[in-house]
Amino acid sequence: MGERKFYQQIMEDEHFFQKFKIADRMDVVTVQDYMQYCSLLDETPASSGGKNNHWRKLNLGSIPKTMMMYDIVDYAESGVISNRLQKEMKYLVQKPETEEMRQHQLEIVSKVRFPSITTVRPFYQPWEEQGKAKHLGRRSKQAQKKVERMRKAYMAAKEEKASSKVTQA
Repeated sequence: MGERKFYQQIMEDEHFFQKFKIADRMDVVTVQDYMQYCSLLDETPASSGGKNNHWRKLNLGSIPKTMMMYDIVDYAESGVISNRLQKEMKYLVQKPETEEMRQHQLEIVSKVRFPSITTVRPFYQPWEEQGKAKHLGRRSKQAQKKVERMRKAYMAAKEEKASSKVTQA
């Protein structure tokens, strides 16, 4: 930052203070001051230190998990490399030799990937499959035995009823 830009920034800060009275974090005393300061940050352009200044810390909450950038930030924070990042790592760390290579690297990092259609399961279960679904909850051994006895008794009664209908006909 040059001298002119520095003085311009100081003058702009002073102008904001004169106009809004709360132009810095140091000026915040009450909740109302904080709300006014947040509003000012939202309205201030990035060049003047506003909300879109990209100086804030990048976190995983603001990045979709389907982007390669999520894997990169996760690797930077935790040190654990994902399989997807490991596959692309050799290509991404190369210095781009051509404009096409640079564009391709940027596309890989910023592209939002969607899971393939074969891996997506429907939210609903057809009626026939609902009966086959097994309960995944935690049950005690005693409760599991009781359910099994009741199921056997029900199936036996059902088979007995079916066999009596067949013999009557």
